[in-house]
Amino acid sequence: MKSSGDRGEIPIAGRVIRSAIAVFAILSLVELSLHLFRIPAGGLYSGDIGYYWTLSPGYSDDISHGDREFRVEISELGIRDAGPPSEGPWVLALGCSTTFGWGVEADENWTEILESQLGIPVVNAGVPGHTTAQGVVFAPEFLALEPDLVLLGWGVRDSQLAPKPDSSATPSSLVSRSRILRLLREIIGAAGTEVEGEGLELVARVSPEDFAENMMDVHRVAALHDVAVVDLAFPMMEYPDSYSLELEGLDGHFVAPQLSQSSFFEFDPVHLNREGHRLLAAELGPPIVGLLEQRSEAE
Repeated sequence: MKSSGDRGEIPIAGRVIRSAIAVFAILSLVELSLHLFRIPAGGLYSGDIGYYWTLSPGYSDDISHGDREFRVEISELGIRDAGPPSEGPWVLALGCSTTFGWGVEADENWTEILESQLGIPVVNAGVPGHTTAQGVVFAPEFLALEPDLVLLGWGVRDSQLAPKPDSSATPSSLVSRSRILRLLREIIGAAGTEVEGEGLELVARVSPEDFAENMMDVHRVAALHDVAVVDLAFPMMEYPDSYSLELEGLDGHFVAPQLSQSSFFEFDPVHLNREGHRLLAAELGPPIVGLLEQRSEAE
């Protein structure tokens, strides 16, 4: 015979279960509604920031950089460009924000200026924040489109210091990526939050050794599609020797343009200003013309 205590436990457990189901259903309905109405509005990036991300197709907005704004429009391919031509030769540019053209208009970017010099499309597929750790995942889709030549411009963010290397990054939980939580973050804001990794020993996001291995992986994919490779040591105030040596040791064509401090924004020593983009394109033009002519003759 059951005691009165036993008889009371079942209804309580049932109510707890029913309440949990009701809360879950309400949260699911709210999440679905936010998704349908695109709340909060999608930003420049899609995916899992800090693990693997790309650019949001169809994104269009002005972005602040210092005391000025620059327009960013992302095509349905998820790049700051219309994409490759249906036929004829073309060049692909892969890299981070320095390829993307952070701080300048699309037509001021070195890829667009180089396109005018070459007379063939130069497709800008740079993704801000990417290192070779993300690049080895991102590159194959575009290399499969079979450009005649690819410029690999990673390295700036690979040598960037962070609390942990990109190789140890793990996917964020579904909960942390939910629109409900994203909306709450926007409402609450960043006030009072701690800087992640503050006080920790910093390491390179990608070590020189891993950088070389990742680059070789991209080289192998390029070779499968018969794509000529240019390894670009993207201009920096001080390009780390260890990364430059790894690039020089690869079997691609190595170029290391040298630009003065005046080619960078005064408040941002990482990204090129308008004149810097023009000078970079001018330096890249002759060697790329030569490589494309060699390729044409070989065919």
